[in-house]
Amino acid sequence: MSATTLDGVFSMGQRTLRVPYALHAENRQRLVKRLVERALPTVGAADHDHWVLLEGGKATTRHATDHEHVFRQESFFQWCFGVREPDFYGALLLSGESYLFVPRMPTEYSIWMGALPTNAQLQTTYGVDHVMYIDEMKQCLLDRGPGKHVTLHVMHGVNSDSGNTHAPPSVVSDWITQPDKSFSPVTVDASSLLFEEMSACRSIKTEAELRVMRYASLVSSRAHVKCMQLVKPGMCEYELEAAFLHSAYSEGGCRHVSYTCICAGSGANSAILHYGHAARPNDGLIGRDSMLLMDMGAEYHCYASDITCSYPASGTFSPIQKVVYTAVLDASKTVLTALRPGASWLDMHILAERVILSHLLEHNIVKGGSLDELVEARVGALFMPHGMGHLIGLDTHDVGGYLTKNPPRSTLPGLKSLRTARLLEEHMVVTVEPGCYFVHALLDASVPLSEEYVNLRKFLNLEKLRDELDLVGDGKGWGVRIEDVVHITADGYELLSCVPREIEDVEAVMSGKSWPALDAKWQSMLQN
Repeated sequence: MSATTLDGVFSMGQRTLRVPYALHAENRQRLVKRLVERALPTVGAADHDHWVLLEGGKATTRHATDHEHVFRQESFFQWCFGVREPDFYGALLLSGESYLFVPRMPTEYSIWMGALPTNAQLQTTYGVDHVMYIDEMKQCLLDRGPGKHVTLHVMHGVNSDSGNTHAPPSVVSDWITQPDKSFSPVTVDASSLLFEEMSACRSIKTEAELRVMRYASLVSSRAHVKCMQLVKPGMCEYELEAAFLHSAYSEGGCRHVSYTCICAGSGANSAILHYGHAARPNDGLIGRDSMLLMDMGAEYHCYASDITCSYPASGTFSPIQKVVYTAVLDASKTVLTALRPGASWLDMHILAERVILSHLLEHNIVKGGSLDELVEARVGALFMPHGMGHLIGLDTHDVGGYLTKNPPRSTLPGLKSLRTARLLEEHMVVTVEPGCYFVHALLDASVPLSEEYVNLRKFLNLEKLRDELDLVGDGKGWGVRIEDVVHITADGYELLSCVPREIEDVEAVMSGKSWPALDAKWQSMLQN
């Protein structure tokens, strides 16, 4: 355990944010309050206890080797406890009492990994009521109250972004299958209850959480500005990824990034929505006429940032780059102005599409109908196939998007890619990320697609796209995305990211000038 955690505060050292572990105590209190308000049967009964049992992330190795990955805590466990180490369990009673259960390590462990913290130190650091060993956990449940029945609530639910199932703790299955009559007073609730309630809690941020997210976004903003000042034609895309990673870690203490960096600056790479994956590892050569799309975010104490900047490699926007960038910037500004509690996220997406299509219609890039007809026909999905944004927190695509009580996912082109269709609530944090892309697979009639997309191609002015703008064809195309991290306030929004957006500001920073708005926010963050 690092010395920086022994005072009940997470920190990566000098000049980095100090995060009190009281943040997680507050989260635990919120969860208990929510579960009690659900009026679960037998809550408060003298002969019954309700426990929440969570399993922390596991230490893993690369395939069959002994190469250990850098550990990052499982997000639900992080939200509740903030524990840095792997292989822990945590428990919470509806009375508010909290437990951590830790692996019992051999003394030889300290030879290789450093001195082992005592259970008392862990209790002080993480601010929990009890710390015990994992091999004592089962007996702890039984000893809490002789004659009492215990309902053990565990995680079980499907992540609506990945489709993966959050399975109950593995130890619970072992207990259930063991022929141990002493454990019969324990009932395991593996319904979706805990998953739904914790996800609902996580979608609304506390002030302590917002403070960490402001920090992560400012660290990321500073790294983005450094990339803007560094870029020049002839560089490799990965050089900008390296610059971002170096800035986020060396100046902000962010060891992890929120997702794989997207540094698209070569040819049509900026029209590949999730560029940067293993088969396209940011290895292109940045061309002089390229439009860069830089989507990168740092993570601090597991809280994410997600910022995208788009700008020309030359440092000066060409006429067509100005047209597309202005369309996306106008969409971003219009959506930001409309954000407030009660606003429909579905409506925000459609609003962004409307603004972008109005610019494309004005420049004769689309045709064949009025603006209303184009919006109704879902033509916007040809140019912005992804959702306009998403919840963000301990995960880049944070939980809470499609819970049981939330509006269902749309089946229409573009709208079905939205990661939530909820009404906004105060203290949600979302990304606002409109984009306009000229994607070969969507625009070129020679590429077979489903009928819903093929029918939209009739609205394209292919002659202008192909002949005048040279945007249609294999290996051609590019895109613009503008993405900010936004906190929903009682009467509007707070922008957590701080990067140049206006064309004149982008060009000025790319020429080497400073970005005073960010400098002021950063100094204020360090002082507070």
